[in-house]
This record gives sequence, structure tokens and C-alpha cells, in this order.
Amino acid sequence: MKKVFVVSAVCLFLISCATGKEYVNILRSTGVSGEYLQVLEQYTVKKVLYSQMETRLQIAATYKSRDFQDAYRKEYSRLYELSSAEIKAREETQTNVASDFTEYVFYAYVPEREANDFSSRNSLWKVYLQDARGEKIYPMEIRKIENVTVLLEQLYPYINRYHGIFYSLKFPPEASQSSPSPAKKLVVTGVMGKLELDWH
Repeated sequence: MKKVFVVSAVCLFLISCATGKEYVNILRSTGVSGEYLQVLEQYTVKKVLYSQMETRLQIAATYKSRDFQDAYRKEYSRLYELSSAEIKAREETQTNVASDFTEYVFYAYVPEREANDFSSRNSLWKVYLQDARGEKIYPMEIRKIENVTVLLEQLYPYINRYHGIFYSLKFPPEASQSSPSPAKKLVVTGVMGKLELDWH
């Protein structure tokens, strides 16, 4: 009991010696900023497909618009305290890649694990963009993101590596635009049902 009292007294003494600035540092939240999470929410759509009160498919998809990519790069630079040269290099890489394709990332949960096969050549699902005229734009690539890191889980909080799978979805560059267009929607369809994700 005496030891506990002594330890408590020492802790109180150290706290009392702390400056106002140190208090701020103790109370300051760490990790991903609220500003980044707001942009993520703006460019993310979540949908659930039900059948007879049961979940058949759950998807959270993020459209990687220029605005979103800028916010992502800015947040990454802040978290890792990148130098001006490193930030410039990342900006140049982003600009070069942006002309090659339009990218969405999506997290998919399917209760039947074997049905979560979006990247398979013989997948149960078809994924495409649909414009206002009903024309379909098929992806150039659907790739399973194998290495879901802690960084990805923090920057995309809807990911749960133990339940679902995270994918990258790349469309031709002509589908590129600076912000989500109400004229386009992402469609996921198959024998188990259909989901339409709109960014407006």
C-alpha cells in the first residue's frame, strides 16, 4: 500500500511540473487527421446487398479523384514528415500515373469466402462504370491488394483484413474526372445480386 502511495505521489509531482505545452501534447490526438477523414467520406460510398434478411455482399468503395489523391498525399506527408523534395517527387509520380488510368479502391465482404473472388478471371461478379446513357466502361484491371498494412487500415478505416478483401480497380483514362460525376456509377452484379454505387 505504501509503494502505491509513493508511486502515485511521484506521478502527481511529475504532472504538476509539466508545462502548459506538455499538457497540450498529452491531450493531442494522434494518427489520421479529421480533415483527411472528411475527404475520404466525401469520395466513399458504402452499400450492402441483402437477400431474405441476410447479408450477401457488403462493399465500401473510394473514388480516387484528384482531390482525394491530393488529400491522401498531404496526409501521408504530414504523418511521415516528408521533406519538400520528397513531397515534390510524390506529386510528380501522382501526376504521371493519373494520365494512365482512373482508380477506385474497394473493400468487399461476402459471407461465403470463396465468392469474394473479384480479381479472378472466372469471378462470380462483373464490375463496371455506367454513364447516363447506360453505356458500360469495363475495368482494365481488378487486383487484390495482398499486403493490407496498418497504414492502409488507418487511411481506409472501413477495411477489416480478417473479414473481407481490399481491391484496386483501374479504368481507362478517359473515365478520369476531377470530381465524382453524377453521370457515372459503379455497378457490381452477379448471380448473387446487384449493387449500384453513386457518387452524388
